[in-house]
Amino acid sequence: MKIAAPVSPADSNSRADPSRRRRTAGHAGVDLSEGLRRSYEMGFDPIRIEDRRVGWTRRAVRRVGRLLSLRGEGVGRDVAGAVLRGDLTRARQMASTATRSSALALVTPKFVSPTYRCVWISTPKVASRSILAALTSADPECKIYQMNAVDLCRVRPDVRDWFTFAFVRHPFERALSFWYELHVSPWRYTEGRRRLLFQKRADLFDRFYGLADTQEFDAYCEWLNTPYGADQHADEHFVSMESVLRLDNGRLPDFVGRLESIEADWRSVVARLGMPVPELPFVHSGVGWNAVAEDVQAMRSARTRLLTARNRELLSVRYASDLEIWRRC
Repeated sequence: MKIAAPVSPADSNSRADPSRRRRTAGHAGVDLSEGLRRSYEMGFDPIRIEDRRVGWTRRAVRRVGRLLSLRGEGVGRDVAGAVLRGDLTRARQMASTATRSSALALVTPKFVSPTYRCVWISTPKVASRSILAALTSADPECKIYQMNAVDLCRVRPDVRDWFTFAFVRHPFERALSFWYELHVSPWRYTEGRRRLLFQKRADLFDRFYGLADTQEFDAYCEWLNTPYGADQHADEHFVSMESVLRLDNGRLPDFVGRLESIEADWRSVVARLGMPVPELPFVHSGVGWNAVAEDVQAMRSARTRLLTARNRELLSVRYASDLEIWRRC
């Protein structure tokens, strides 16, 4: 199996301006959002915004707020208001989220197999490790591309005629799973996995304004419907599945299966491709079987209590396109 390098968008301006090339060094592969591109025109260095090690100044935060306001975003008004109130800490957190692009959230593993002439698009929180293990065992000569689906079609135009497939999960269950992993399940895992989860939690709470370690599921559903939880700035675990799955020309994969019926849907895929992998292995890195059983039982008991009518309504609005895809498959 070969791991292909991520695609880095070309920056013609950096070739013309050596100083700009130095500023963007170390950030190759990060697709700056349109707002950050425009900040160059205002004489502001966006890399300073995204690198928390550099720190923020009051002037920097005010300029970010002004930039976002010019784009007509409510976040810009929030940032400006926090600066005027003297709450620079909150303004920094808001601006840090608002200047984050969701481009990296779409960079999930893409399995490409010339042997079986197929492409699998990985969807976070949908048995990705198990599917990847099964596919790589079936075709050791495959390639794994770490890029979004549109870039894959551009880099490998030959795959446009191949069989493409993916799996999705009910959006309510996916949102509940991510919240549960952040707020409850770390205590149930092995020590090594627990350390990784706590590091992941700290990073997410630092990057996304309004996301907190004490947040109940009701508040999380509300947060997902704010500008700070929108797809525009999202992490791969709560970005909409549709945005991950769309190929060039906006088309969806040829086959989209459900996690809820993954055994039957997986057999349909391997039968079509002639792969000798009739069953999916169970893969969940660093987790003990007892922890998995406890998690499943705990989530089942909490589902009715957490998925209230209000939360279902909020999630239906936030993930309307995902619900439509899930219902059609």
